[in-house]
Amino acid sequence: MTAKAHTRLSPLLITGGLQRPEAEAMASTSGNHYFRARLSRLNWTDKSETVLMDHETPQGARPDETPGIRFTAMTLQGDRLYLCTGTEVFVYSWPELERLQYSTHPHFHDIHHVAPMNGGVTVASTGLDMVIELDDSLAPKRYVNTVSDDPWFKYDPEDDWRKVHSTQPHDAHPNYLLSMNGEPWVTRGYQSDVMRLTDRRTVSLSDKRVHDGHIVGDHAFFTSVDGRIIVLNTHTLAIDEVVDLMPLEGTELPLGWCRGLHVDGDVAYVGFTTLRTTKWKDNVEHFLNSRTGEYKQVLPSRVVAYDLKKRIKLDEYVIPRESIGAVFDVVAIPDWAEGDES
Repeated sequence: MTAKAHTRLSPLLITGGLQRPEAEAMASTSGNHYFRARLSRLNWTDKSETVLMDHETPQGARPDETPGIRFTAMTLQGDRLYLCTGTEVFVYSWPELERLQYSTHPHFHDIHHVAPMNGGVTVASTGLDMVIELDDSLAPKRYVNTVSDDPWFKYDPEDDWRKVHSTQPHDAHPNYLLSMNGEPWVTRGYQSDVMRLTDRRTVSLSDKRVHDGHIVGDHAFFTSVDGRIIVLNTHTLAIDEVVDLMPLEGTELPLGWCRGLHVDGDVAYVGFTTLRTTKWKDNVEHFLNSRTGEYKQVLPSRVVAYDLKKRIKLDEYVIPRESIGAVFDVVAIPDWAEGDES
């Protein structure tokens, strides 16, 4: 149920991974459904998806067999685009997409986000439950474990974690970095909260697992995996609003794995990934038939635009099966030309 409003929608960057042909028969533990990372541009006017970049992680920076490769959460800031795979960090010029910096390191495992913070670059090394600050060469210089004061209480710093498929189940699953009131925070999926890195203060967000952390004015916007947008007041650190996207969709089907958010004025662009098999059933319990334990009927991977003020669905783009299977992040492209979108 889509309202054809006269709201002009910004073109989007979309990150994610291309799905292996045999993926439906695989029980994933580390995203190894996906064999190639992709960055695309979506034009809403004609629903065209332009591939800007495909990437395969080199052999030395990934598991030797059936590696999981996808671009995860990005940051577009000024004339720089920060991208990452599970084991790599990239800095590109924008919009030229000239590679300016590249880094891979044994402590990069299942990276979920890269962002410029505190005058440098920081990554969420989700597989090690770490947030890692990088130096000017994009090498680790400071570690913050998101569950312990001891960064290496669980994992051996001498190991090359890029060669390991999965460390699940994680203790925290830090996944998205954000600056609130000039201080660094990270969302923790398993605790369903956001944690301040300087003193470990936490703010509970949901009873479901959370992603994202998009700052707009005095609010931070988060997603919960079951399809809600959580609006946090950055001054009071109280939740001002929770927007349930299910009524806006006009369906009782599970919306998919909700992850990837960009808020532009009243418009929220939200990514959904079609549900896939996993051995970690607690990750997806709310999508399962309580009697059979199997998935309910599911919707495809897609990106949806909603008007949060009017509480309507504006438009959606269903991603072809041969393109991005796992939507990880969406970012609106700023300063688009007049008449480019409608």
